[in-house]
Amino acid sequence: MREIANLAMETTGPRMRELKVAIEAEDWPQVRSLSHRLRGAWSISALAAKMEDQAANQALGEVVEMYLQLLQIWPQTQTAIQDWLSEISV
Repeated sequence: MREIANLAMETTGPRMRELKVAIEAEDWPQVRSLSHRLRGAWSISALAAKMEDQAANQALGEVVEMYLQLLQIWPQTQTAIQDWLSEISV
């Protein structure tokens, strides 16, 4: 389980940066793909699912708003994962 959590920590940050670039470029297939991959992450799953749907509709305003929400949620998620990893390594 620790390896899964570490992998999520390592991959989600870069995916968020890729998502920002894809949104700015209005690269809807890439926004959908990255949103789909983010769905597996803990608290951001529902929001990423909504973003995936909005990307299918090419709804830039909604996608940007959801991306900004993801940016707010990610540090909290990251901290929770790090805290959990600290607890299980004791």
